[in-house]
Amino acid sequence: MSTTLETDLFKRAIKHWWASKKGTAPKNAQGGTRDENLNGKTMDGFANTIRDFLIDLNVKPSHIYSGGHLSETPSILPSFFRPSKNWDIIVLANSRFYPAKGDKGSPVLYAAVEFKSQDQSIGKNQNNRLEESLGNALDFWTTYEKDGFERQLPRPWLGYLFVGNYKPAADDKPVRIKQPHFLAMPPFRTKGSETQKQFSGPSYAERYKIF
Repeated sequence: MSTTLETDLFKRAIKHWWASKKGTAPKNAQGGTRDENLNGKTMDGFANTIRDFLIDLNVKPSHIYSGGHLSETPSILPSFFRPSKNWDIIVLANSRFYPAKGDKGSPVLYAAVEFKSQDQSIGKNQNNRLEESLGNALDFWTTYEKDGFERQLPRPWLGYLFVGNYKPAADDKPVRIKQPHFLAMPPFRTKGSETQKQFSGPSYAERYKIF
């Protein structure tokens, strides 16, 4: 996919995100089951963009799962620290109980993707967002290492897509960092901060970029 086309697709996904936030997302723009996917959920524009991208790469549509427990295409995977995890999108061939037409053999997991967004107060619950994404990644790879996905090869691809709405000047607004016992890690330090108990560090927007 060219950079221009990729940028255009994600611009459309961002427009859907904004429309969903305002309650003006189109409900009957695509027809069929695609309409249901576009209704209500703020990140569905990205889900559909990535789905279209995968299909362009010759991934079978029937191998793309993106539903909950009651869906005909559940995107649920086993977990190591909990019984299961419902990912936003998984790419899977040879599902044990939901096989696509023509599938044979044992399950093969190719990819799992999670979507998150934050609109109001970009700094609010930021640590929770970071811990959640790190925890999901640790859970996923521990499950993989413990043969939870059965096959070690091909090694599955794990994706995390985050959308944040930064208010004007949020990129440059510093946020105070305290370091009472040890110095903050290098990416968060500023010039001269090594001698201070607290200092003005990167903005919340910049912290997400560092993450």
